[in-house]
Amino acid sequence: MSVIDEIYQQYISSEDQVLLDTIFAKKPTQKLLDDCLKVCDIEIMGSYKSLMFSYFMLEYPEIKFPAHLAPRLKGLIDYFKFSNLNVISNFSRIIKVFNNADIPVVLFKGMAMKVLRPNLSRAMGDADILIPEKNIKKAIEICLELGYDVERSGKHAYCVRTKDGKDVLDIHHVIFNPYDEGIVGKKYSETLFTRATKHTAFGVDVLLPPYEDLLFITLVNLSRSIRRPPDYNHSLYYTLYDYLFLLKDNKNFDFSIVSRNIKITKTKKQVTFALDFMEKLVPGITSDFRKQILLKKNDNFYNLILYEAKYVKPLKKTCQAIYVFELRRHPWRYGKLILKFLFLKKLRHFPFCVRWYLRNNEKGEYIAG
Repeated sequence: MSVIDEIYQQYISSEDQVLLDTIFAKKPTQKLLDDCLKVCDIEIMGSYKSLMFSYFMLEYPEIKFPAHLAPRLKGLIDYFKFSNLNVISNFSRIIKVFNNADIPVVLFKGMAMKVLRPNLSRAMGDADILIPEKNIKKAIEICLELGYDVERSGKHAYCVRTKDGKDVLDIHHVIFNPYDEGIVGKKYSETLFTRATKHTAFGVDVLLPPYEDLLFITLVNLSRSIRRPPDYNHSLYYTLYDYLFLLKDNKNFDFSIVSRNIKITKTKKQVTFALDFMEKLVPGITSDFRKQILLKKNDNFYNLILYEAKYVKPLKKTCQAIYVFELRRHPWRYGKLILKFLFLKKLRHFPFCVRWYLRNNEKGEYIAG
């Protein structure tokens, strides 16, 4: 079994795959939808997945849903539209002051897609923006003066919350965390300001990256998100929609920009992994893109994913649960676990060592290279 197959089984049930096969069919038919609805129950699937049917309904109005489902699926769009109002209203309030302070703001991720496709609402936990690093201090001061709480989020961003603890804004000065998986983001972040164009969104002035940058960021973020716990992630399906939207009927799409982005940020392995996973979900979806970007599978990265998921992360959780008094009473027992975790964590940086460890623990089933 491959690494992709292993992760696929964690995320995707047989019903999920039926949904994907229907929603992303190249030539959907009434029969295909009818057969899908016999398997996929929106009551069980929940709103995040059922929203895919709402998108499908808008895209293919000639294909009819049962009378008892159609109004509910139309209502889902409105539900998510109104559920996002808290994020949007706080976003507008903050960015208006940023505009007055001459702080340029680049939108990306969900909020950027919301601007480009206002009719396709979806859940947004917060809004992601990029501002120049020199403006970070001023931006934080503004948020604090407006009554928000601000907390550091990794090495590359700050999380802005309301007093009741609701996230409203992620302020990035680097798109990707430079300490996360070795991704280099500062140089790329600076280039975004030169390519982004001015737009008015939700009553404030913002900059929107071109489609090429939005697609590139989407793929790198997908690579990270599918390595998180399955119950955390409901964005996989929306990522497929974003990917198709950004490429669809776009004859002027400049693949060389994506190639340069991958080179600048050293994210070839992340982008390849994201494309491989998308291809598993919807066969054929990445074919044209791959021909333009010329990407091949990175065996070392696949080994690292398996190594982290099966050995490093579980041991990390175990070590985090050790109480100080337990360590004092049984220093050898618990000390060995901590030392083992630190040792395995160190091995992550050496592909040969990761491959050696997997060969000795996985019986060669998953090992690549």
